[in-house]
Amino acid sequence: MEKIDNFVKLYLDWNRSPEKLMKAFQILGFYVPSIAFPGFVIYTFLDTMKYRESIEILLGLIFLVIWTFMIVRIGWSRGYKFLDIVRGKKYFVIPAVADWIKFFGECVAVSLFLFPIILLADLINGGYGPTYEYGIFTLIIYPLFGYFLLLFSNFFAESLTALVDIANNTNEMVKKSSK
Repeated sequence: MEKIDNFVKLYLDWNRSPEKLMKAFQILGFYVPSIAFPGFVIYTFLDTMKYRESIEILLGLIFLVIWTFMIVRIGWSRGYKFLDIVRGKKYFVIPAVADWIKFFGECVAVSLFLFPIILLADLINGGYGPTYEYGIFTLIIYPLFGYFLLLFSNFFAESLTALVDIANNTNEMVKKSSK
């Protein structure tokens, strides 16, 4: 029974420690997705490359190189600064989630910003994708969607961060007034 109690105590101590908990979140929430997701997209593109025309392959490779660089760079940059954001705060999970929301919004926005490269290949080949039905309009609308998604994700993340800052400041004021 004592071994089980020690295990539970070890788990609870790990769960209450911001450094240990956030280090795991840093790895699983930023570093792993910034490598695994581009890896999966590259694998899928290479697997379906035999069904594509040469211009689609060329523009697809341009998209993949830029997109992969951006996703990995965003993930590494956010992950590197992540522990500094949550260090020293009583409420540390909400800023962590807010930073992850920013990361996710930035990744999806980059995808939408760069998606016209793929649509351009479809337009050149006369394909039956979104550019066939709506024409050049689709080359403009996807970056706009990306911009508004980035704006919304930053708004939501900053709202959460402001809420935590208010809670931390209130906690400090209560401590000062009780002395």
